[in-house]
Amino acid sequence: MRIRELFEVKKFKENEYVDIGDHKINYDLVDDMVCFMNNDDGVYRKNLYPIISNFKKGDSNNAQKLKPAVIDAYETYVEKYPIKKLPSTLNNETCKKICEKFYDEITKEK
Repeated sequence: MRIRELFEVKKFKENEYVDIGDHKINYDLVDDMVCFMNNDDGVYRKNLYPIISNFKKGDSNNAQKLKPAVIDAYETYVEKYPIKKLPSTLNNETCKKICEKFYDEITKEK
């Protein structure tokens, strides 16, 4: 990425993320959410860091403890990236996958 790209204001183009024929998002939401949660400072500090620090203190490690943080992060994600085809809320299956993938990354770092 060039430095100039950091300072350029680009208009968000929804059609780059949606298949026109299927009217579905054309990327892996689970992977994108994990990346978003790791890289968005507000989401990480507000929602995830307290849970991660409790895990490191010896609190019982359970991927489902991340669920409230993932739901809050998804609300922020939808606000930042207003793609019409994104569901307004996460379904339980997708939320569980995001929790497990993020938890795997946390435990892999130890």
